[in-house]
Amino acid sequence: MQSAEPSESKRHQLITAGSIIGFAVLVALWWGLLWFVLPVEWLQGTLPSLVLVHVAPPPLVVATWWAGKRAWNWRVTRAEERATAAGEAEKKAELEKAKAAHQEKLDRRHALVECRAVWAEFARMPGWAEAGTEQCELTKQAPETIRGIGRDTALISSLERVFKAAFKQCEATAWLPVVFVDHDPNQSDWAGEAWQQAVKESGIEYVPSQPHCKVLTGAGVIPDRLITMFEHDPACPAVILLGMDSPLADPMLTRSPGAIEPGHAVVAVLIGRPELLAPGSVAPPPEEGENSMTPFWERNQPGETDPTQWGRIPPPYREGLWNLSPIATLHRAHTLISLDSDGDSVKERKTREAISEAHIDAGLRDWPFEADKQGAQPKPAQPEPELSELGWLVHNSRSAASLVEFILALEGSGYEKVNPSAKAGELKKEFGEIGKARSVLMLAEALVCAAQLQKPVLVAETCDGGEMRIGFARPVEKPT
Repeated sequence: MQSAEPSESKRHQLITAGSIIGFAVLVALWWGLLWFVLPVEWLQGTLPSLVLVHVAPPPLVVATWWAGKRAWNWRVTRAEERATAAGEAEKKAELEKAKAAHQEKLDRRHALVECRAVWAEFARMPGWAEAGTEQCELTKQAPETIRGIGRDTALISSLERVFKAAFKQCEATAWLPVVFVDHDPNQSDWAGEAWQQAVKESGIEYVPSQPHCKVLTGAGVIPDRLITMFEHDPACPAVILLGMDSPLADPMLTRSPGAIEPGHAVVAVLIGRPELLAPGSVAPPPEEGENSMTPFWERNQPGETDPTQWGRIPPPYREGLWNLSPIATLHRAHTLISLDSDGDSVKERKTREAISEAHIDAGLRDWPFEADKQGAQPKPAQPEPELSELGWLVHNSRSAASLVEFILALEGSGYEKVNPSAKAGELKKEFGEIGKARSVLMLAEALVCAAQLQKPVLVAETCDGGEMRIGFARPVEKPT
């Protein structure tokens, strides 16, 4: 500081000396111009006028130059200020736009569907299924009554019991679409036959003439396809997601030594749209003059809050579906491709990244805005919030080694070591080989366990070709 002050004072002295010298030169030039260049008439007149002619022009020139410089500097400063303000406004607008786009992506990633009930029948009953939970009816059918009787006979029989359980719990389910994961005409025929028989025996007063069976559109993971389906169909309040297969009932099935035992599973999951609006009041009796033969669900329904969200479900049945409150939520999942061709370290890194992305999708971990992480004044590093304890792991790992690799990836993602014997359900050990019912059954197990344990459940489904699908199911918080 002491060395800087003399240099600053010296700079001011030099500026002052330069100004004096410049003014003296200007005066000398003006006097030379006045005496030797301008006409002699300029030097005639009274003494005050001569003094004024000699003295006034130089200060006037200096004052004019100084005023012009101040005006120019003011204009330059104002232009710079306007440019800076415009640039800041543009940056702010771009930042707000980026934040809005980030929030839109985050809302898109946080999209979910709600599970309101599960009905299923198995040939084996694992421990988590025996524990049961509210709004879930899981039953066991003796394997000896299924073995070798034919897939159609076994599946139609189980489907009928599953549909009857659903209709008994909620009559509105008879009006909901029955959704299959893959296109299979046999499944549609079996479901239609079982549905018709269940309707006859259920005693529901108003039913559609036939079930609304359809295939879940799109490709990839089931949760994402369900979310997209509800987004594209605002008139659909819920669907019955159906998964079924019975290798155990196939009379032509031959089992080689050491192979997995065949199984039998029929699973129906009631999946509803999130934030379903409450139904309106029931329609009043037909007014005088109204055609009494018109079905009541086709008449005008005064008092309905949002009839379009309830589709074709008759108003008297809507309250029953509404009373089946959500028990768990299903979130977007991530797919890892060609893991078999990767080394162990690459496979573990990809798995950790997929688990981290699934955390964000399920709302278990924040997804900060990129600009917040690169600010001019970064905030002190905050510790990553602890993850909720993992309640259960649903997997179908091909070997003990692959399961160990996945558990190591879980540890690298912030979870404590998962004990496979206490906190994991291996599909083939629990149910045997269940074929096409695998994907839906794994989701059903995750949803039921999330509702039972009131903790997040992770689903890790290994598919053919080394593909793996990773996603979360979360419990719905119970009101306190």
